[in-house]
Amino acid sequence: MSGYQFIHVEAYSRIPSKNNKKQSARNVISEAVRIPHSCPHVSKINAPILVYGLNSRLTCRKRISYVYNVFTSLSFLLNHRLYN
Repeated sequence: MSGYQFIHVEAYSRIPSKNNKKQSARNVISEAVRIPHSCPHVSKINAPILVYGLNSRLTCRKRISYVYNVFTSLSFLLNHRLYN
């Protein structure tokens, strides 16, 4: 069998933990895009190479937009049911 045989998926929160042991999605994407000061453990930072899919920053923006739209829709539905 050739090619990839496994896939690994991780979920990250919007806000990092208070003791910074668990990172937020924004921190992970900042590191992936190589934003200055987001990779203090790397001495020489090279530009990322996009192999497939969307740019990480665009992905983060789309995720934030999606979550905002879901919360807005749920808030509207809950308020509409409570007051009508």
